[in-house]
Amino acid sequence: MPIIEAIKIAEAKAEEYRREAMEQVRLLMDETKALTESTVAKMMEAAVDEEKQIQLTVQKAIEAKRLEIFARIDAEDDKLIDSAKKKEKQTVDFILGKVIEL
Repeated sequence: MPIIEAIKIAEAKAEEYRREAMEQVRLLMDETKALTESTVAKMMEAAVDEEKQIQLTVQKAIEAKRLEIFARIDAEDDKLIDSAKKKEKQTVDFILGKVIEL
């Protein structure tokens, strides 16, 4: 076999190997891209779920704090009402006394 023909055969084989290698690289890149996209989608879904859970927890905490504050205010109002009722007779007597003095 002449040398030139052997070189041409070697070059053809080298080109074929190069094409095969490029195809394998392309396939690996496609697989990697698909895997990456899938992983990112799962991570985003998990992050959204976690955000919803955090929002729910915060809303529950806010509602609990609101109820606590209103309960405290109601208790203070009840104390003021009780105090006012206890002093009602004194207040009426005082006012009537002042009116009579006039």
